[in-house]
Amino acid sequence: MGQIDPDEAAGPGSPALPTGGVHRVAPSRNPFGRHGWWLASAVLVSLSVLVLAVLHSARAVNSADRAERDGALARSAHQVADGVLLDLLDAQTGQRGFLLTGDRGFLLPYERAVASLPGRLATLAELAGPDQQRSAATVTWLAGRTLDELAASTALRDGSSASAAALVATGQGTPVMDQIRAEADALVAATDEAALASSVFADGERTVAQRTVVAAAVFLAGNLLALLVVLRQRGAWERQREALLRDLETLASRDALTGLFNRRLLHERLELAVARSLHSSTRSGADTATDVAVAYLDLNAFKPVNDELGHDVGDSVLKQLAGQLTGSIRSGDTLARVGGDEFVVVMEDVCGELDLEAVRLRLVGACTLAVPGLARGGGAVGAEHQVTASIGVATLRGVLAPTGPGGAGPSHADVTDGASRLLAAADAAMYAEKRARSPLARVGPVPMVAAGCGP
Repeated sequence: MGQIDPDEAAGPGSPALPTGGVHRVAPSRNPFGRHGWWLASAVLVSLSVLVLAVLHSARAVNSADRAERDGALARSAHQVADGVLLDLLDAQTGQRGFLLTGDRGFLLPYERAVASLPGRLATLAELAGPDQQRSAATVTWLAGRTLDELAASTALRDGSSASAAALVATGQGTPVMDQIRAEADALVAATDEAALASSVFADGERTVAQRTVVAAAVFLAGNLLALLVVLRQRGAWERQREALLRDLETLASRDALTGLFNRRLLHERLELAVARSLHSSTRSGADTATDVAVAYLDLNAFKPVNDELGHDVGDSVLKQLAGQLTGSIRSGDTLARVGGDEFVVVMEDVCGELDLEAVRLRLVGACTLAVPGLARGGGAVGAEHQVTASIGVATLRGVLAPTGPGGAGPSHADVTDGASRLLAAADAAMYAEKRARSPLARVGPVPMVAAGCGP
């Protein structure tokens, strides 16, 4: 049994028919489905979060690096401040020893301290942070003052040892040194606090950076996993949807039992065939136009099969007859089941009465089936059921007057009217044949010559 797509069957130049057939829904090519925008947005948001996390982590790392540099500077300031105190102590110790003994060997520590202190004080001023600037300035000023006093007392010893000894005895430099120690201790404490704060801040920033990157990576991985799951599930949904659409299309156009076309699709195919024939007649004339024939089949002796052997056997008989009928028609013909035991064949390009007689004989043979009777007790078997068919055939030229060439093309009303009359004529012929049990009952004359068939 051939299957012709209604859109393709009309052929070039044929009128478009609003047949109300099955609308085939093309499967979506979008892998994301209807909610593709949502999934794409989720991916973009995930990537944006990851980028922001990386940027935030980079900023946190930079802050941590700055904090570590600040801590290193604070520790260096601490070391320089300790060095200033040691130099001042060396200078004071050497100066006192020289004043008391007059031995210039005691001046060596003093002279080393005097030489290194200016550089240490300048370094301390550079390394001190904003919070340590005041203490650094005070230490620098007091150190300068102490050096001036030490230099003055050293010069005094060169003139008079008694005056120098008296100056040492007064202990006037002690308060200044005590003040220097206090300021230096404050400076060291400030630098230690700054170094500790910088270290803690740097550790915190690095921890934040690590956690931000990890959280963003987990978020992105979760979204990607969810996306993969949705895509996979979406593929399953699409396959289920396509299978459902195929099933719905089959239910809308096929008979559930036999798989043949149903009445709905039969009318579509019949109207297409009538439209082509009418269009050919309008274009080239009735003598060369193609003709359409309809064979209406009704089974005989099928009801006893159902009643005596059961509906399961009856269904099997219908399936077997459907297969035999399918094998008896041409590939371009349409076979449909339109009732419980009724079938219709639509044939195009028929070649007159001889061609129709050959078709009828093939259909009669295909609809003949011997069904064994019901088994009874003692090995007996009931009477065999001989299923046959009454067949009525009608042609389009037999029910419609031919149309000459050059006329207006067929309208939709002409097509539907011709199809309805042709089907009704075949149905009437079938009932006439059933009543008369004649070989063939026909409505209207059947031309002996059709397009392309020859005399």
